[in-house]
Amino acid sequence: MGIPHLITTLESYASHEILQHQDVVIDGPALAYHVLHLCRTQGASQPSYSLLSQVVIEWLDRLEDQQVTIRAIYFDGYLPREKHPVRMERVRKTTSRLSLLYSSYPVGCPRRHVVPADDLSDDPPRLGYSADKISQDPSFVVPAVIDAIRGNSRYREKCFVMPGEADAYCASDVVKHGGTILTGDSDLLAHELGSGKVAFFRDIHENASSKLACTIYAPRAIYTKLGLPKSFEACRLGYERLNSPHATLPMLLKACSRPISDAVGYDLFRQQYVSHEEASIPRLLGGGLLPLSALDPRVSELLLQIGEAPATDKAKMFLPSLIENPNKGTSWDASANIRRLAYTVASRYLARNHASSVEEYRRVQNTDQKGRDIPLLSSAEAYEAALQLLDLMERVRETNIPPNHHWTLLCIILDIIECHQQGKNSHALITLQQQGRLSTTAGGKIPWDTIHFCAHIQAAMYSLRILSQVLASTMAQNTSTDELALCLIQIRRLLSELPPLTKFPDICVLSDFLAAANELQVLPILSQFIELEEPSSTGPEESHATLKGKKSSKQARDSDGSTKKSSKKPNKTNGNRGNIFSALSIDV
Repeated sequence: MGIPHLITTLESYASHEILQHQDVVIDGPALAYHVLHLCRTQGASQPSYSLLSQVVIEWLDRLEDQQVTIRAIYFDGYLPREKHPVRMERVRKTTSRLSLLYSSYPVGCPRRHVVPADDLSDDPPRLGYSADKISQDPSFVVPAVIDAIRGNSRYREKCFVMPGEADAYCASDVVKHGGTILTGDSDLLAHELGSGKVAFFRDIHENASSKLACTIYAPRAIYTKLGLPKSFEACRLGYERLNSPHATLPMLLKACSRPISDAVGYDLFRQQYVSHEEASIPRLLGGGLLPLSALDPRVSELLLQIGEAPATDKAKMFLPSLIENPNKGTSWDASANIRRLAYTVASRYLARNHASSVEEYRRVQNTDQKGRDIPLLSSAEAYEAALQLLDLMERVRETNIPPNHHWTLLCIILDIIECHQQGKNSHALITLQQQGRLSTTAGGKIPWDTIHFCAHIQAAMYSLRILSQVLASTMAQNTSTDELALCLIQIRRLLSELPPLTKFPDICVLSDFLAAANELQVLPILSQFIELEEPSSTGPEESHATLKGKKSSKQARDSDGSTKKSSKKPNKTNGNRGNIFSALSIDV
């Protein structure tokens, strides 16, 4: 999270240079949020994933057009244990900001906070985004930026998801090869960089000659100017600045010359800069190493934890924060069983697995909060769950709804079935039965019920993305032909058609979907899967559904497309752990 005031402390000792012909390594997460900042300062307070993707590639192109050599772009793929409190605090602040947004606009949310912008403004508001302290970041900023880089032939080979923190790999890179780190994080000044240098995104600008110029910090050269010995540890000045935020530089240098007063505290601080925690990459059942190259950072974090965690530890999954109604249950709840299947598959196909459950974090009210426990499935239960999911996916493709709505329909069905199993009302079904009447409010605000509907769909879509990435990475060397493996291969094939983040249905697409629900015959199509009851006459907050029986026999397809009768029929309606739609405890 950076060391406050460290940059300004050293700024007068930095040099002003052009970036042309320099070699750089880029702190990927910092790049993603810099791109978000650029969009917001140019009028797109809630940029679409397409806009973020466009801007990051344009930004990288600008570097290379100036003969800047981009050596690597590093992204976090693992969260060190000591950084867990930092992550918790970050999620707590996001949760608090969501509550503030809701309390500021309880009837409906202004469009600028929820409607994605596809274009930048030539004349952004003079006040700027910095005055707005309640907007939420798009839920999938970092994976969207990674997708854009991976999808570009010029940069895909330079993009790395690492089994540790990105800043540590940036530091190690310049120690070995020299060059400049581009980042937004002042922590990089506390790392040992050798002859390496640091430049901050905020300082990069075009000079009068249209060259990219910036302020360059060369920590070792700065310490020499300050009269510090060669043996001086780079993190010591950062430690003293953190403990004395108002001290002058001479006071800090004097403190650095004295013995450390709190050796234990300094050692704890020092370890994060000199001892970079790195996860060991687990092996798959086929013997090869788990590939991280196609994973989102949070999925990488999960798989590395499952691969190395002892039986007494639970892997932790921090789910992205969604823009949703904080007065309702979390939108992640109704898609938990999709993720549970993903977690089970990961545990099954990683060679050193010991996991019995995964601990999920969604909204965080305080940093001591426990996550929600998601028990994993046995092989038989996993097969039953996978078979039911495969059946639903195939049946949705056979409906008359236009193909561009197939995934939305699947997410709604999953939502309704799960809520039925939990004895809850389905927000997705209630919203549909209102037939889009709440798509807008006076003044053009978006009703929170519509926003919450969108969050439910996006949670389910991202849960399917998690499952897709887990299947693609952990089963890459699978040679098994058992029933579960064959079923998962079929699911993996269907999930390969899942839209990218840039095509995830957003609030505009889903508002149009709700408004056209009658024309699309959504409720009649849903009735092919579920027996729907009419909404309660007392109001729209009650709506119930009863599962319809499945087809009398399910054809399970093997990997070459031929068919065979499944030797085991799934339990259609029971609530045991093997049922992908069985009840889980409800978040409060």
